Amino acid sequence: MSTFALVPLLYLAAVSAPLAVTDARTHRLPNTVVVPGLVLLSWALAGVGMRDPPAVLGPLAAAGAAVVVFGVGWAWGGVGMGDVKLGLLLTGVAAVTDARILPAAAAATAVLAGAAVGARALAGEQLAGLRIPLGPPLLGGFWFGALAAFVAS
Repeated sequence: MSTFALVPLLYLAAVSAPLAVTDARTHRLPNTVVVPGLVLLSWALAGVGMRDPPAVLGPLAAAGAAVVVFGVGWAWGGVGMGDVKLGLLLTGVAAVTDARILPAAAAATAVLAGAAVGARALAGEQLAGLRIPLGPPLLGGFWFGALAAFVAS
């Protein structure tokens, strides 16, 4: 892991729980929390790129793919703009930290989001038009992926 990646990773560690709770309660991911993480991610990518220009291509590609995927979800009305920014942040930090985080994080996020929908369905809620906060599954999936990559090392 690049030493540059440590700064946005530590920032995420500090804000993950409060961010997940805020999103669960309000369905909002505040810019005052997410945007500083994006600034730190940009700094980390620039630092990696200055030290080893080819090493930054993978993280940039992963972050770009996240913007496309989440952007399409936003355009279709499936995710909010806060989810787009958080998805970019988490994907970028995962890719610049250890690319092995990405597949485990994606799978865990899908399971957690599916469980949230399933729980709401079992509670008798209509699935049509159902809105779930995606911050908690995204953050939980990210940290599961980070733990899985750490254990695999």
